[in-house]
Amino acid sequence: MAHIKSEVSRFILIGGLNTLIGLSVIYIFVYIGLDNYLSNAIGYGVGLFFSFILNKYYVFRHNESNKVLLTQVVQFMIIFFIAYGFNLIILYTFLHFTTSYFSQLFAMIGYTVVFFLLNKFITFKDLK
Repeated sequence: MAHIKSEVSRFILIGGLNTLIGLSVIYIFVYIGLDNYLSNAIGYGVGLFFSFILNKYYVFRHNESNKVLLTQVVQFMIIFFIAYGFNLIILYTFLHFTTSYFSQLFAMIGYTVVFFLLNKFITFKDLK
């Protein structure tokens, strides 16, 4: 249980940094008048590579050989698109009820939960 708490703590730290960067990019583009969905895509695109490296080596502490790397990159990208799809569904739904800024925030929270759980149990599952 302590192992999972440690991973969650590291994920929150890295995710917080990634969220701050991504949400700032999204808000800047929304502020200058770019479409909500394009702003959202740019914000998420900014942090994707950064997120993979830090999640692999810092959050989930996977330091195995590079032969596993390609599989993990593919899984990470598939999971990203699943979580991002979930994000877009939430964004679309909330845009009918609240501001762009709150909608983006709620969408990001949903994305984060899905992204962590799928990467924890698929991409970076314990190999023991």
